[in-house]
Amino acid sequence: RFSLVVLHFLSEDEKTRSLKIYEKSFIAPNIVETDKSCNSYNGKFCFIGRLVEIKGVSDLLQTERVSIDFFGHDQEGFSEKIVKHNTHNYLGVLDHDDVSAALGNYEVFILPSYAEGLPTSAIEAALSGRILLISYNCNLDELRDGFDCIKFTPGVEGIESAILRFKSMTYGQRKLMAENCARTASIFFGKESVTNKYLEVINESIYK
Repeated sequence: RFSLVVLHFLSEDEKTRSLKIYEKSFIAPNIVETDKSCNSYNGKFCFIGRLVEIKGVSDLLQTERVSIDFFGHDQEGFSEKIVKHNTHNYLGVLDHDDVSAALGNYEVFILPSYAEGLPTSAIEAALSGRILLISYNCNLDELRDGFDCIKFTPGVEGIESAILRFKSMTYGQRKLMAENCARTASIFFGKESVTNKYLEVINESIYK
């Protein structure tokens, strides 16, 4: 009889910051389900996630270059500020099963976080074929700035620069970036890829 502890981390950064050390550990994102049947090239922006300072919500409220629809649990009193904003909208909390349908209404997913373990909502958006505008601190090194997504330094200046970059893109460039994003996300975060990673870890744990 033996006991084996295998610690699961969502990202390399999360593992580095962890205080728990075990002999065996592995890195793999959570499995997410997405619907790519609806591809909107309509220029509309959304934010999906907790409404908290560390995700850059207050920075988004300082820009009026685009209208942003916010979805998420309000933990720090941001929903009232969003409702009063000239261009943004707060549309409440999404049930997990409703995320894919909601993403289908937007072309752009924006996440200006100052820190992330691994942003599941951004991965869902990528797998759904959205264009991602994400900060360098979102911990998605697999996605490349200018190829699969638009990356920026967190803060109001970075957000506005990223929005202007998106607005300068042609329809063809936007379509290609969305396709590249979905392809790259599928390689690293798709259901088949993640499932194979889990099976690999299980087999190694059992047969070694």
